[in-house]
Amino acid sequence: MGGNRGYLSHHVTLDGQVIQSYQIVGPSTFNMSPRDDSGKPGPCEAAVIGTPLLSTANRERCIDVLRTIRSFDPCMTCATH
Repeated sequence: MGGNRGYLSHHVTLDGQVIQSYQIVGPSTFNMSPRDDSGKPGPCEAAVIGTPLLSTANRERCIDVLRTIRSFDPCMTCATH
């Protein structure tokens, strides 16, 4: 499979043999997290701080920010542009 982006956990609540709730917490939950209570940015936000919005190499807008976000989660750039 692909690279390691973080851990994946499954949370299940059972009542007897019946699933009452099921939640998957994936790497994006943590990598794309908002700032914490003390204002510290999540990993992805911290990585793009200071990244120019205009690439000097090919004059494409926001391409370096999208590349950085994609390095955390390849599917996330479609949700951010």
